[in-house]
Amino acid sequence: MSVKVNSAFASVLLAFGLLLPCQLGLPTTTNQGDRLIVFVPTRQAQLDWLELIHSQAGKPGEVGENVRFWFGPGLLNQETIVFVPGGDYGRLVAAIPSSQDTYSWWTVQKENLGKLVTGETRRSSDISSAYRTYQEILNFLDQTQSTCGSFCSVEKYGTSYEGRDLKLIKIGDDLPSKRIVWIDAGIHAREWIAPATALYFIDKIVQGYKSSDSTIKSMLDNFAFYIAPLLNPDGYVYSYTFTRERLWRKTRSAQAGGCYGVDLNRNFGYHWGGQGSSSDPCDENFRGSSAFSEPETRAVRDKLLAIRLRTISFITMHSYGQDWMVPYGYAYNVSVDNYAQMMRPVQAAADKLKSLGRNYDIGNSAVVTYPAAGASDDYAASIGVPYAHTIELPDTGQYRFLLPQSEIPELAWRRWRLSKSIWGTLRPLISQGMND
Repeated sequence: MSVKVNSAFASVLLAFGLLLPCQLGLPTTTNQGDRLIVFVPTRQAQLDWLELIHSQAGKPGEVGENVRFWFGPGLLNQETIVFVPGGDYGRLVAAIPSSQDTYSWWTVQKENLGKLVTGETRRSSDISSAYRTYQEILNFLDQTQSTCGSFCSVEKYGTSYEGRDLKLIKIGDDLPSKRIVWIDAGIHAREWIAPATALYFIDKIVQGYKSSDSTIKSMLDNFAFYIAPLLNPDGYVYSYTFTRERLWRKTRSAQAGGCYGVDLNRNFGYHWGGQGSSSDPCDENFRGSSAFSEPETRAVRDKLLAIRLRTISFITMHSYGQDWMVPYGYAYNVSVDNYAQMMRPVQAAADKLKSLGRNYDIGNSAVVTYPAAGASDDYAASIGVPYAHTIELPDTGQYRFLLPQSEIPELAWRRWRLSKSIWGTLRPLISQGMND
């Protein structure tokens, strides 16, 4: 997760960062009593305690064994957001250092997260009306291919640690002369809104093509889209199947010490092992034993290298935050050589969004959120993709990873309309960016 990014293919970007998505349908849960706690450390001792609890994740018997850090710990006077299972709340609260100030340095933001999860298993034939299972996602890709003929094709580009297919769909005439827009989602298991958004976009662009929509025709005249809606199927299935682990982030590969999983967005081979990543296999930001140690990142790497000379834009979707970011994010005070070029369409998109009541934070990813070495957008930029962007989808924090499905239909529809209307505005900027 992150909280707070970009692409020259802001038409697409918009169709994502703006397309607010498709979020629904959680399995039944027993997570009654789970809470979100917001800490704002004002003293070093408080920050040290948060870092200690963070280091205890997954370690039997420790206070922080089952605690999940959604954001932070970072700096003094900066929010750290912590998910606490109901059964661990008393033990954690008892361990919190007392404040020497006149106010408490922590507050419970949400008393019962289970209420956001329970009952969201409603299903529908509309792809955008529910969170889909892994198999439903694959079925949708295959069904889409069968109905749009040679205009679409599904490709297996790899296999996950647990043996699941990694698939993408190509939309548009895949001519050697045509530039490619790469879009992926679901690199973090708990960020369900990202795969849902990718599926929504696939459906809308294919249906628009079939109905001879002029805006979509313009998009597809210029680019071929490669959309991989689920980069981390093992983690997603685990999150979807075991309600106790709805907020699981990593993959499911076996690691030392009885721990599981690697943060795929710390496993790419550009400045691997740096800031924002962890060497602890139990940590949510565990970077893996080496760069590209995971089959999921190797599969993306190999595919990107095969198409990099044609790829003009790389877009990876996350949640939550409403942010639109560009590389490099491996450390503070570093950026791509073509930063100004990357930011032009992003700024145009953000301005349009602001006028429509949706504010996105934009800029360098380390500055907008925090440093994260080994990320996929940094890697894409490092191999020469002109526009590399990370989009943090809504919301901004009220529901975080659990945006209610009741908000999806209107928001998804509105964002699709926005993405189409902005295409005309951004097209000149995109064309200019391609020629810079």
